[in-house]
Amino acid sequence: MHAPQLLLPSHLPYRLFCVCPTVIIQLNYERDEHKLVVDILGKLESERKAFRLVGSVLVERTVGDVLPTVSQNFEGVSDLASVYISKL
Repeated sequence: MHAPQLLLPSHLPYRLFCVCPTVIIQLNYERDEHKLVVDILGKLESERKAFRLVGSVLVERTVGDVLPTVSQNFEGVSDLASVYISKL
């Protein structure tokens, strides 16, 4: 028994090409925002209060708790943007 084939509309590659630049622009914007936050938090004491939006909840943490997470998110967004750019 053969696996069923997925039939894609002929206009799908064009639609993906149109969406991809928009996604890259959004990812670059998010990357720049994360970079700004990482740069600012990097200059502060690690025990200073920091607030982070998790979903729709604002949580209070310290800079030392928040900085690694924001740095990791920055790297993830940067990597994802690079993948999309390489696919163009």
